[in-house]
Amino acid sequence: MSKPFRSVSRRVYIPDLKIQEVKLDSESGEVTYVTVNDSHLSIVPDFPVLIQSDGIPWTLGNIYLIKRLENTRKYESKTWENLSSDLLHYLRWLESNDIDPLYFHKTKRFERPTYRYRAHLINEINSENTANSTASNRMNTIIKFYKGLVAYNIIDNDILTLAWEDKQLLVNILGRDLQSKTLSITSTDLAIKKASTQVRSDRINDGGQLRPLSDEEQKILSENLRHSGMSYRLIFAIAILTGARLQTICTLRGKSLLDCIFDKENNRYLLHLKGGNQLVDTKKSQPLTIAFPAQLYDVLLRHWNSHESINRRLKSFYGNSETNYLFLNKESEPYQTSKQEIIDRRDPKVLAKMSLTLSEARSHTTRKGQSIWSFINGVLLTRIRKEHSEYKDFSFHDLRATFGMNTLETLLRVVDSHNDSLKKQGKESNLGTEWVLEQVQQRMGHKDIATTMRYLNFQRNQQFRAQIQSSVEDQLMKYIPSHLFDTDYE
Repeated sequence: MSKPFRSVSRRVYIPDLKIQEVKLDSESGEVTYVTVNDSHLSIVPDFPVLIQSDGIPWTLGNIYLIKRLENTRKYESKTWENLSSDLLHYLRWLESNDIDPLYFHKTKRFERPTYRYRAHLINEINSENTANSTASNRMNTIIKFYKGLVAYNIIDNDILTLAWEDKQLLVNILGRDLQSKTLSITSTDLAIKKASTQVRSDRINDGGQLRPLSDEEQKILSENLRHSGMSYRLIFAIAILTGARLQTICTLRGKSLLDCIFDKENNRYLLHLKGGNQLVDTKKSQPLTIAFPAQLYDVLLRHWNSHESINRRLKSFYGNSETNYLFLNKESEPYQTSKQEIIDRRDPKVLAKMSLTLSEARSHTTRKGQSIWSFINGVLLTRIRKEHSEYKDFSFHDLRATFGMNTLETLLRVVDSHNDSLKKQGKESNLGTEWVLEQVQQRMGHKDIATTMRYLNFQRNQQFRAQIQSSVEDQLMKYIPSHLFDTDYE
């Protein structure tokens, strides 16, 4: 059992970090600080600062965080939260063991801070105090920490020759052509190998262990959603019919519907999200295309124009404008606060248009989709289990995997039918599994085809999913009749 840290170093957050430039008056020699208004990082919300046990800010750690901020294209508060958490752990370890982070013994490798810290992490793993993946991530953060300090000219490059030894590794990857390829990558002797995750047979490893709902589970879910408010029905419908993540669905705007492009050939509407600075959140701010079936798009448009939606917008932060959220709850609040709203609530120009003071805007509670999780566990599953006591737990993210499996199985059937037709005409088949995987990869937004392959492997290994529930869309749509738009939502 390892000893707890005696360090009381901590992390605090600056609610509104303003990026400023130093201006020197050449005549008077007076130094002033001017806020950079034309920068995409002019105001940074909830920026972490590391404080030593003696109450003084940790110079190395905070300089590193600031320099990384200067070199980033898009500030993600969650990324900086995780990064600062790892650095805080390192700081506490340094202080608790009276170790200088910049003293690297010339000859005694295992007296150097990086090697000693790795030994501590290994001990934590062996003592079952820390997960293998957590220790691995922490070690990687500290490696990047020292590399960054060198890159930003904070410390001398010679330290890196003592901090660790580089080594070359050969790794196998799956290329877009589904052929295995070998790549040479540079690692270090500090790296902690992550333990292989044992994936259950009823799960798919796709950003977590996801469980696609069976056909029967989808039917039961659809039947029970009919008793829920319109916003919940539509949020679930989008998840099952497009595979979009919760953060994206909950931050869709009215403008999102207007930006959609009609794909006449496939009878659907395409929403291209470019990533970066935009109204709708995507995973890691990456570009994403969402394909809305035409029938679903029509319902979403009617929802946006309904009296209830308009009334909720009038009471909300953005008012009755196209930039407002597509889904607002009874309190006229979004189910998840977008990154853009967090910035807007700190922008004097935006607040002036809305006649709000900074303190009024800052009093707002940031929402992270908690109400959706509460609805699933506290309302929906309770309702379902009154008649189906054996109904399994599921998460909202499982609906994404459900979409992936439905899409895969539908396309496999389409390809089989297409090839059978060609065969009867005496022609060779021109579509196969590779084409199906490419289509699923595109719709799911997978960067790595290997992730998409897991869906195919899952499909082959699951006997209970012998047939696709082709009527899932119809099941959902029939519970959204037009006359419900003027009734109570939730």
